[in-house]
Amino acid sequence: MNYIEWDKEKLESYLEDKFRRRGVNIEEYLFLTEFLREVNPELIIDVGCFYGISTYILGTSSRNTKKLIGIDNPFSDNFSPYLIDGQPIPQADYGKYIPEDGMFVGDGYEENLVDLLNVYKEYENSFVFLDSVKMPDRVLDELMECYKGKAKYVAVHDTCKRYKHPRRAVKKVINDHLFKLLGETCIEERPDMKVKGVTILERI
Repeated sequence: MNYIEWDKEKLESYLEDKFRRRGVNIEEYLFLTEFLREVNPELIIDVGCFYGISTYILGTSSRNTKKLIGIDNPFSDNFSPYLIDGQPIPQADYGKYIPEDGMFVGDGYEENLVDLLNVYKEYENSFVFLDSVKMPDRVLDELMECYKGKAKYVAVHDTCKRYKHPRRAVKKVINDHLFKLLGETCIEERPDMKVKGVTILERI
């Protein structure tokens, strides 16, 4: 995996012609890429990767990436297509920005996450970015899958006070002494991006 030392200018250039009305904003990317430069995980998994834009950025932020995986659900039975201007995103476009030496899993989040962590358990320095469904039980389920699969670091998107379910799930795993808080950021709402927030955890 080619390493990139991302900064604001490089991110703006990369994202310029990409779909930017949804997902992670530049300030959150800077927060995540700086963290990944520090810990240099071998295994990086992006859950809820959509096009794979975040997958690419995260995967190239570690000097030591050995395995990069993006997970989404365009080929699962419960798939609901994301719409742009009333038109569904083609299934073939999901994961399209994941590098050729990366891997795209398109049949959903259920079971795949903990299974993949177990398959690649030789990579003890692992990082998972959770940016999928925000249903109350599912956020906690994903965090528990990360714990069972022994993911070392987990970042959860949409953890500002506005997004109650991810925030509550994060607080629960911290209070249950499964993970400890390493850092978090919350970007103020602005015309081009709703307030989001990212929390980074480490497995205890």
